[in-house]
This record gives sequence, C-alpha cells and structure tokens, in this order.
Amino acid sequence: MNNNKLLKKAYREMLYEYDNHLEVAATVTLKTSALIYDKDYYLPRRQYLNKSVINSTIRYFKAVLTHHLFGNTSKHKNKQDWAKPLIFISIEGLKNHKRPHLHIALGNIPEDKKSSIQQIIESAWQKCDFGNKEVDIKEIYDACGWIDYITKEIGACNDHVLDIVGSVIPNSIKKLVLRMRI
Repeated sequence: MNNNKLLKKAYREMLYEYDNHLEVAATVTLKTSALIYDKDYYLPRRQYLNKSVINSTIRYFKAVLTHHLFGNTSKHKNKQDWAKPLIFISIEGLKNHKRPHLHIALGNIPEDKKSSIQQIIESAWQKCDFGNKEVDIKEIYDACGWIDYITKEIGACNDHVLDIVGSVIPNSIKKLVLRMRI
C-alpha cells in the first residue's frame, strides 16, 4: 500500500471512532471574494479567498455555531467538557476546478436545537463574510459513508483536505471513545 492510501486509511480510521456521535452532514460553499468592511477604513475593500481566509472563516463559523448551540455555557470552565459541538471539516475545491466548499460532519447537538439545526447552521454560515448562499444540510444515516465522502480527495489531489487542527472534539466525547477502545 502506498503512502497516499495509508494516509487516507489513517484519517478515516481516526474519524470512524466518532461515527456514533455524528448527527448532521452539511456542505457549504465559499465566495471567491468578498467586500470587507474594516473599522479602520471608510470604504470597503475586496478580499480574495486564500488558505488564510478560509481558516479564519472556519474559526469564525465554529465560534458562531457554538454560540448558537450552547450560548455562553460554552465559555464556562466547568461546562467546556460537553458544551461544544463535535465538528470535522474538509476543505474542497482549492486544488481542482470546483467551487471552493466545506463538508462538515457535526455532532453533540443539544436536544432542544435538533429540530432547528438547519436554520442554525444557515444563520451561522451567512454571518461569515465568505459564506455563500448554497448550503445543503442532511441528517446522517451512514456516518462512515459521509466520512469516506469528505476524505475522498486525500491521496488523489489534496492530502490536506481534512482540517485536523480545526476539528473540535468535546472532552466528554473523547472520554466515551477512549472507553470504547478498552
């Protein structure tokens, strides 16, 4: 087995451990440029999409989504173990001719937010400067299938498609997964 296939296999095996905790699959598209309004400038400036902009967009989206789902609870030290969503994101369209987009695997959604999760994700995404209108959100029935789909470019055209550093895994879920290994 070559290194590319080993890398894809390793990423998938890591994500498969969390398959029982994934509830929602989302695909959101990115704008290739946006008008940014800075407080230091009177006129807006055009910013173009690049890796740095994508990373900051993902960070902002995760912060807004976490706030919509858990409110200020996620900021309390004694509640941070469970008061954040489980999030895995892959970034596609940077090394091919597709429109840049993100695939999101989401879990740890509070019960009272599950019925309105589509509106919550759409609202959080539309607050991002580079958030485009196309948003597709579905309940996950086959988590392993979604994991395979979001990692499909690894070893083919983009080994860095999975945003491992930006992944969010609540400690409460990490502990459950570790117990399952034993």
